[in-house]
Amino acid sequence: MLPFFRRKTRQGDFWAWLQENTDRIKRNGGEISPRVLRELSEAFASSYPDLVWEVGPRDEDCWEFCVSADGDPNLVDKVYSAIEDAPELDGWVVLPFRQRGPLTVEVGFGDASMGYDDLWCRVKADGHRAKVKVLIRGLTEENSEQLLGASLILLDNAIGEEDSLTMLSHLSNGPLPDNPQRTDSCFPLAELPAWLDRLKESD
Repeated sequence: MLPFFRRKTRQGDFWAWLQENTDRIKRNGGEISPRVLRELSEAFASSYPDLVWEVGPRDEDCWEFCVSADGDPNLVDKVYSAIEDAPELDGWVVLPFRQRGPLTVEVGFGDASMGYDDLWCRVKADGHRAKVKVLIRGLTEENSEQLLGASLILLDNAIGEEDSLTMLSHLSNGPLPDNPQRTDSCFPLAELPAWLDRLKESD
């Protein structure tokens, strides 16, 4: 039993550290000093060495601390476990996984950029998960490396890390036709988050 209790104490130590150092972290608004960032990284890694974190202001009084699997589906359960370890922390909202972002962002690459107007998707329910094909405007063999990378960033931003890791049973890609036709299973990628939410509710 002793190793079990030592392990849990070490994990709990990070959240105690975060609460004790809240004032130092928030002292300069959104600018955390390099020293405090280093200490935060070391404290987190000592408790959750396989996971990564993000931190930032939510509003004037409250900050968000995000625990992420960094895109690794094998670490999903460890993220859930870390969130369960976290107590109520004054001035903090602790979040599992990177959250969904605004659907107005664009990703730049070279002299070009990609936004949600450039992406559609074709979907098919696969039990409680989904098969998704991302359709990319202008995709060719020559530009596939840049466009596929940008499309993945926008996909993760749209649906969030948790759905990206747990809701997609298969992900593929292809070129977007010049005049795509909207159907129940083919629509702009910006509508995929709501479609996944409906799929979860129907499960």
